[in-house]
Amino acid sequence: MNSSNDPKKYDVILVAGEGKSSYKVYHQNKAFLTLQGKCVILYVVEALQQVQSIRDIYIVGSKEKLDQVLHSGRIDRQYPKRIHVVEQK
Repeated sequence: MNSSNDPKKYDVILVAGEGKSSYKVYHQNKAFLTLQGKCVILYVVEALQQVQSIRDIYIVGSKEKLDQVLHSGRIDRQYPKRIHVVEQK
C-alpha cells in the first residue's frame, strides 16, 4: 500500500474472493454477478474511482478472473486511481 502520510487519502481493500463460508447468489460469487450487462464489482470500482479521499484500490480474489473483468469493463488501472489485484490465498 502507498506509504504516503496524507491523512486525507485512504487505500481501499475490496474482498472479492471465494471460500467455503462465502455466500453465493445463483451459485456464483456476488462480485461477478451481472446487472444490466455489467459485473457488480465494476460498479463498485467505478464508484470508488470518483471518491477524492481514496488513494489506491486493492481487490483480493481470483487474479485471473478479476483481470479479465476489469479489462472487459475497460477499467483504467492507473487512472484516476491505481488498481491492484491481489491473488486470494
